[in-house]
Amino acid sequence: MEESAPQPTQTDIPQETTENQEPPSRKPWLIIGTGLLIVILLGTTGFFAYQNQQLKKQSDIPKITHTPVITKTPPQTTLATKESIVSPTQTVLNPTVIPTIDSSRNLTSDWQMYSNQTLGITVKYPSNLYFKEIDPSYGIALTFEPYPNPLTQGSYFDSIRIISTPYAGFEFDTLQKTADGTHLTGYDLHTACGIAVTKLRNKKIGTFDGVEYIYNGSNPPSDCGRDLIGYEHTILIRKSDNEFIKIINGSMIEDNTTQHDQVFDQILTTLKITN
Repeated sequence: MEESAPQPTQTDIPQETTENQEPPSRKPWLIIGTGLLIVILLGTTGFFAYQNQQLKKQSDIPKITHTPVITKTPPQTTLATKESIVSPTQTVLNPTVIPTIDSSRNLTSDWQMYSNQTLGITVKYPSNLYFKEIDPSYGIALTFEPYPNPLTQGSYFDSIRIISTPYAGFEFDTLQKTADGTHLTGYDLHTACGIAVTKLRNKKIGTFDGVEYIYNGSNPPSDCGRDLIGYEHTILIRKSDNEFIKIINGSMIEDNTTQHDQVFDQILTTLKITN
């Protein structure tokens, strides 16, 4: 008889111990945590992918830049017509260009004319000045108030004078050779004491040479023993070696002389030396 194989007994089967088994209560939380981590990673990846896509679209859009066009136009003096009176924020549409006008010719067009064949001059002067021909061989005075009659010794008044002076050769030569802005005295020019002279410039009157200067004798020292001279803006013109013309804007006060300089300059523009 065959012997039967021994049957394992219950005690021979190894039994799993509970020491190596994971507690069943931890598995659900592990699954949940893993899922949340995956969801976060997917969301973050998707967010950055979307941002990159938007930046790429923006970079593909061509940029348009506007360069202002500046047009330079020459300045013009304009007079607004009735149609062109608009608000400050609007553009004047119908400007009227004012032509350039010779101001000296326009201002002197209605002035009086004086001609002196002895002195060889013609000149114009405004009618609101008082005219006095001192002597045909000497010259004229244009005063801003009536000419004193009789003219007392040592009197001085605001006036513009055009006179002949034959003995001015040394004075003219000295001033013509002196630099502009130089201060001289009456002794330097062989004229009078107590005089302060300032050379302004050399200039032309027509074809004739001239010098322009300030002749200030309004404050003479007490020992000079001379009459009043005043503050004079003077132009000395050489007609010949022995013949000179002086145009003088003078008064006793420097401010008065300066105030008359404008009409003095306008009168000078009308002066013509004929011989």
